[in-house]
Amino acid sequence: MHVLHDEDSELRSAKQKDHEFLDRAGASRSNNLLGEDGFEMQTRVSPYLRDLERAGLIGTGATLHGLHVSYAAWWKRSGGANNSEVADLLGDKSERMGKHYTRHVEAEANVIRAFTRVRDAK
Repeated sequence: MHVLHDEDSELRSAKQKDHEFLDRAGASRSNNLLGEDGFEMQTRVSPYLRDLERAGLIGTGATLHGLHVSYAAWWKRSGGANNSEVADLLGDKSERMGKHYTRHVEAEANVIRAFTRVRDAK
């Protein structure tokens, strides 16, 4: 039997907040936009992102895809989320998408390990 940990409830809370953000932006998979292609979704979300940009809450030129990648990478690096959890956090059904959005995180970790070995060998 699975015992509920504080970490699980924190993950659920974060996921709920993120879905609320995406709902406000008009980009949530829960509002029937799943069938839209990326261009249509980006077009729908862009005005909201520009408002956030003007408010200084996100960087200049942010895109929905960029936010997805950054968010997924943050969970992988900071929260230790696995590919399945990342997919859930993004609203994707496939663990493969969690891996897709975070593939660069493992490459970064490999580079850091290599440089660390070189530094420590001195």
